[in-house]
Amino acid sequence: IKQAMKDLGLKGVSSLYEAIKRSNFIAEAKIFSVPDSLSKTITLRGKQMVIKGDELTSTSSTRIFSWNPQSNTCSPLINGAIAEKDEVVREESPSGNRCITIEKGKGEKERLFHVWQDGVLEYTLPFHKSVKSIFNDAVFGGIAWSPNEDYICFIGESVDPEYATNDWEIKDYINKYEYKQDFGEALADKKEPKLFVHKLFTKKIENVKVDKLWPCTPLFGRSEREIIFVGVEETPFKHGLIFCMNRESALFMLKAKDPEWTEQPEMEKLTNEFFVLAPKLSPSKKNLAYYGRDDKFVSHATCMQLKMLSLEEKASREIVGKVVKRSENDYFNGIYGYQDLFSRTHSGFLNENLFLIPTGSQTNFCCFLADVREKDKLLRLRHPDYDSLIVLSVEKGVILLKATSPSKVPVYFLVSSEKQDSLEDFEKTQKWTKVFSSTHPSSSGKLGMHLQKVMEGFTEKLIKTEHAEGFLYLPPKSAWEEEEKTPEKFPVIAMFHGGPHGVFQRIYRNDIVLLLSLGYAVLGINYRGSMGYGLEYLESLLGKAGEYDVEDCGQTIEKALTEHGDLLDKENVFVYGGSHGGFLSTWMISHPKYSSLIKAASILNPVTDMLLMLGSTDIPDWGWAETLNSPMKWTLTEKELLEFYKKSPISIIENAKVPSLILLGKKDQRCPPAMGWNLFYKLQNLGVESKLFYYPEDSHPLASDEASFSQIINTVQWFDKFRWEKQRAAAAKEEDASNKDAAQKMIKLKIMNKE
Repeated sequence: IKQAMKDLGLKGVSSLYEAIKRSNFIAEAKIFSVPDSLSKTITLRGKQMVIKGDELTSTSSTRIFSWNPQSNTCSPLINGAIAEKDEVVREESPSGNRCITIEKGKGEKERLFHVWQDGVLEYTLPFHKSVKSIFNDAVFGGIAWSPNEDYICFIGESVDPEYATNDWEIKDYINKYEYKQDFGEALADKKEPKLFVHKLFTKKIENVKVDKLWPCTPLFGRSEREIIFVGVEETPFKHGLIFCMNRESALFMLKAKDPEWTEQPEMEKLTNEFFVLAPKLSPSKKNLAYYGRDDKFVSHATCMQLKMLSLEEKASREIVGKVVKRSENDYFNGIYGYQDLFSRTHSGFLNENLFLIPTGSQTNFCCFLADVREKDKLLRLRHPDYDSLIVLSVEKGVILLKATSPSKVPVYFLVSSEKQDSLEDFEKTQKWTKVFSSTHPSSSGKLGMHLQKVMEGFTEKLIKTEHAEGFLYLPPKSAWEEEEKTPEKFPVIAMFHGGPHGVFQRIYRNDIVLLLSLGYAVLGINYRGSMGYGLEYLESLLGKAGEYDVEDCGQTIEKALTEHGDLLDKENVFVYGGSHGGFLSTWMISHPKYSSLIKAASILNPVTDMLLMLGSTDIPDWGWAETLNSPMKWTLTEKELLEFYKKSPISIIENAKVPSLILLGKKDQRCPPAMGWNLFYKLQNLGVESKLFYYPEDSHPLASDEASFSQIINTVQWFDKFRWEKQRAAAAKEEDASNKDAAQKMIKLKIMNKE
């Protein structure tokens, strides 16, 4: 097994990773009420990647289940998974009776609305001559249904007037090279968001004008003649929006003057906070819950408040106003997260009195029920066998959760309760029903058995320093018990999360399972600035990036090697991180104190030069916040220039000696690839062994099928090269000596023959 793992090669490691990913593929889930019944229908959608020969392919599929509340059981409505077409957008109505799908038509730009009723196609509407694109993401939202399910609204982009009358190719050719600002990373195809309303069975799609605002996440209010949306204040420069909570915004309501929405509606501002996020309408449609923050802040993440607005009285009040300054335990440390955590189905009203909140508490995903009648009254949902609970959907008294732990593949549960009048009632009568359990990763032969042993037996150690926490995952030595010699010590990979206001989460992760199965220990580090540990901890890094975070990571690695020197091979320590994690990895390869610890590095889309980033990123305000704890300006003083340079790892790159693998997405707008190229050129000039991979179709997360496989497989190959360096050198020396001995024997034999 040892030899097989050393010599797996690209195809072997890829096959192993494919087997691991097969157990963790669900990407989207939703609950639907069944008309005239208490039963629910659950859909789990996902994408699986498969290696066929030398090609990587993917298939999308859906699993459908039915929940019976009387027996509290879930059973598949259809055995196995249903393969799906590659739809652009798919959105079911709340009742589940109707469904909108948007698909590509015959031409390159042709798009079609399909409206379905009970699985039967009702009508098709080509819309590409009036709407260029329909948005479907965590920032701008997707299709929203009216209460009577006869209308939909969404955010999209209008077709230019010339497009509707002139030849496509001529118009494209004339304006082909004109630059138009977009909303940055992950939103590069979004430039001029507009609000649209469509009444079903008509051919008209109305563009509802909203002046001086960028509309996001629209939903219908008390009727089909009210639309509520988040309005982000327009600015001359379009800052990136994804993972950026510090964008000034408010809630607005539009009231239609006619049923067709043809006349300009009345608009009313509903809130006055600095920013708002994810409005949710109560079942009675009398109240609107939303997340927000009253005071202005410069960091891209914060501790949020949950508020509720009475649509009749137009007055809001706090439901959860508690801002935890410093974490004292892992129960409730505030409401944290980015847009994807609070998107349309991921949190909301369980009933008129109870509201479900997803958040992070230290290193775990968790969810709380809040009683909207009392301020700061919370109940945390827990499962005794899992560390993290991720909210997927909420529907009329039922919650769909993904339960996960570092060593356990995800399991999907429905959570319900016989009594839901209060938190106490819910806690006493709650029921958990398993919907679907992911299968353990498997692979054929000895490697498959080895993988099972790793999953079932790896251990976790907590590493605490003065300011940081590390989570050390160790593969079980029993996984190597069939070898002649069990490994005494494991090489260790230190993983640095991005953000910097992200967090290393204790969940099942495909990449970590792969690394453990290949004999690496993994050390995930939450440094100052990580979310989930209180607002003071999150904001303590502002103005100190390149200092506090670097110290925390270096000290955590040192302490892990000291406390577990009997298990960890201090001669084989590697660093691995992307975005701000790439920033930290780049600091580590040159740091006068810590670089001597590091054997090799894998650096993904890094920040290497704060000044270079300032003039090229979609979030220039990020540099001001993390470097100077200051609001953004467009000009810098000489002192500020020097400070930006000093906080950049490129400032000490001349010290670099650590072999480095650099992986870049050509379309990255957050950490533009010029910084990675600059790092690569400098390492090459210094004679430091380095290699660069450049993914032409990928952006910041390197999330395409090819890139996601390539980056982890090449990281493994890179680390393995230096991990086995001494053994290979010794083997080569032994082989060389053996060859010399054989040559000498041959010479003696020839001499004897002559004699």
